[in-house]
Amino acid sequence: MSERSVLTQAFRTGLRLLVLPVAVALLAIAVASPVAAQGTGTTVYLPVIPRNQPGLIGDPQWVSPFGIVMYGGLDEATLTRMRSAGSSWVVTMLSWQRVESSQGSLNWSTYDAEFLAAKNAGMMDVAVLVTGVPEWARGTSYPYPGGGPGMNVGALASFLGQAAERYDGDGVADAPGRPVVKYWTLFAEPDYCGYVSNGVCVPRLGEEYKGVWGISGQAYAQMLQVARAAIKAAAPRALVMNGGVAFDYFTHITYENPTRKGIYVRQFMADVIAAGGGQHMDMLAVHYYPVSMADWAEKLTQLFGTVYSQSQSEQMRSLPLISPEMGYWSSEDAGSSERLQAARLVQMFTRGLSQGVQRLAWFAVFDGPPDVPTESHGLFRGSNPNDPRPAFWAYKTMTTVLYGFRYEAPLYTEPAGFPSSWDHEAYLFRRAADDARMVVAWANGGAQNPDGVSELVLDASRVTVVNMLGLSATNPHVPRSLVVQDGLGADLDGQANGQIMLRITQEPVYILLP
Repeated sequence: MSERSVLTQAFRTGLRLLVLPVAVALLAIAVASPVAAQGTGTTVYLPVIPRNQPGLIGDPQWVSPFGIVMYGGLDEATLTRMRSAGSSWVVTMLSWQRVESSQGSLNWSTYDAEFLAAKNAGMMDVAVLVTGVPEWARGTSYPYPGGGPGMNVGALASFLGQAAERYDGDGVADAPGRPVVKYWTLFAEPDYCGYVSNGVCVPRLGEEYKGVWGISGQAYAQMLQVARAAIKAAAPRALVMNGGVAFDYFTHITYENPTRKGIYVRQFMADVIAAGGGQHMDMLAVHYYPVSMADWAEKLTQLFGTVYSQSQSEQMRSLPLISPEMGYWSSEDAGSSERLQAARLVQMFTRGLSQGVQRLAWFAVFDGPPDVPTESHGLFRGSNPNDPRPAFWAYKTMTTVLYGFRYEAPLYTEPAGFPSSWDHEAYLFRRAADDARMVVAWANGGAQNPDGVSELVLDASRVTVVNMLGLSATNPHVPRSLVVQDGLGADLDGQANGQIMLRITQEPVYILLP
């Protein structure tokens, strides 16, 4: 779910991550034309894939982490384009209200068509955000569609059981074409609490779609138990989890003025775990937007630190991590740019993988309302799939170059602080199919590195470098790579000494090691 109001608030109050500088020029070593490469290396084109080269080398055990969010509905043409760009899964909504506006009368036609479109686009895994509680099932304590304490949990279980049976692809009572829903997340950002009235959370105007469970972790845990049992009884292989928690912009912190506090309850997930909710989750879903926490490492450290005991900490940490929403905007009015958005996309995926997040979905394929600068998060401009931003090409380059690679270890660390405070970041990935090694690296700006440029030293006699946009900013269908040899051209130390020194900026690069 878009954190529109949160991000707009962050923009207005000047939170520290919104205006980080980014270098305008491409990396000197990531050339934009064959002429620029003369005398510094050899330009090669992918996917010419000898051993230890970037490209689509198969690995039957590898699961692609790269996903997208399309809450406005799924269409086969856009899904097919995103599948060709490397997306392996898609997050969309499943509105209970839309299917069963009248109790006992169900119309699945919209979702039958949408989930089949995902299957026809190339067997993309589907994750649904269950939302939209029908009026007849809301109860009296929380009469809003987002879901909250007091809703009819028994009716929810009945609906979910029927939905899971319809979309499990087992040949029994399936939807036409047998589409499959793999992931089930329950209610949008359930740690939300706009404000408290008469002991319950109430949504702010325009935020009624959110699950308002923030101060009711125990009730949410009880709902999870019933809901997961219903889904698993029908579809044992389905994966059920919490609605992705925002875990940011907290209710106890004032962000703008003495009366303006945040909207998310910091202890919500700790309360869910304390109430036994972790036993009824197959994964832990966490959203990430750079509102007040600098990177994935800081966010997860704080989240895991909210629990009340060691055993609860172990239980939370044992849950596999998934991010059904993660995004950054491109509007200059919100302190960003299209180029900066592209850089942030690569950084956020890389940092998430380095922290053990198994699957990450970019929010979103298309922009939100045009009058809100922080809603310019789409891979395409507006809602036009024929008008890609640089972020689209960065996404496609990333999924191509990292295909088959698993995160292995940080290649560079500093003794203190989270990664975003380091001079630069460099992360090592390895591909099991041929034991190839890939480094994703970029420089950080800020007080510790005012010019946003750094040097990266690699123990190698030869490396292959691909920039974040591949061939160009407008049409990088085939990423161009530059081969750098020890002691020659782009090796900044100029010595044949078994090491290569590269200059990096805040725009990420991919470096294939021998």
